[in-house]
Amino acid sequence: MANFYVWLNRFDQGDGVAVVEVRRANVGRVVDGDPEFTQGLADAVSLPLTVRKWSIEPFRSLYYSDYPDADDWEDRFPEAWRVTLTGDPAGDGEVEPALRPATYNGYDSTWSPLRPAEPEPRGRYAAIGVLVGAIADDAFTDQVRAIRPDASVDTVVARSEKLRGTRVTVDLGTVDLAAAAAVDEVTGRLTELGMIVTRRAVELKLAELHS
Repeated sequence: MANFYVWLNRFDQGDGVAVVEVRRANVGRVVDGDPEFTQGLADAVSLPLTVRKWSIEPFRSLYYSDYPDADDWEDRFPEAWRVTLTGDPAGDGEVEPALRPATYNGYDSTWSPLRPAEPEPRGRYAAIGVLVGAIADDAFTDQVRAIRPDASVDTVVARSEKLRGTRVTVDLGTVDLAAAAAVDEVTGRLTELGMIVTRRAVELKLAELHS
């Protein structure tokens, strides 16, 4: 089993900047990153990029949960990491974001199992929703922005084989994850707009459409 799942959010080849999101699949966490680990993230999503520097932003999201109905907020909102990779691009081939994640067997050498992280009930949260088989237009994006006008909204068109979809991230900033009121409100509104709000449900939908 791989150690991490990796999703490509965007890649600007001209500037040599990519953003990926990483979720633990087996062993390890992302802490500060190291050259081998960050280059491995780029390679996992087939980026023609030699990584020179990086930044890492931890957050939590229901989207990545294996237990979306859990009572424990740590299980319901698992940790993930948004990693910005900057470096030297090679070639001129386009790399599109994918609805399904790549897998990666590397690990971050700055993490140690002897120093486990103490989870904080107040933390950064991102609500993520996916339209499978549809591209969100400006009117749809405006509806998402209206959910929380103070939140940052990012929209990415992604592909699964010949099927395209839209992945929308609503960054709520720091919230009380134990109470989860703000999280549940935004998640409910994304669902009302027809979005799928967990990665496992997205994969089931893709399997159904590809069968």
